[in-house]
Amino acid sequence: MELSFRAWYEDSKSMTPLHHMLWLSDNHTVIMRGLNISDSNNNDIYEGDIVKDHIGVGVVEYNEQYAYFRVNYKITT
Repeated sequence: MELSFRAWYEDSKSMTPLHHMLWLSDNHTVIMRGLNISDSNNNDIYEGDIVKDHIGVGVVEYNEQYAYFRVNYKITT
């Protein structure tokens, strides 16, 4: 399984894939881990993404305690 990451740059409001892991330590950059799965449009899904499915709308989150990704469906539409 290949690890994938992308970065959200708050200052420029842009998203960039990270092919080389550069650990950026500031309060304006968020590093997002890839789940190695794709949506129906073949777009990769990352931690922090907002997804919509047959259950509802939620945010992809990582559970540190149990080491798994899940969708938190607490978003109301």
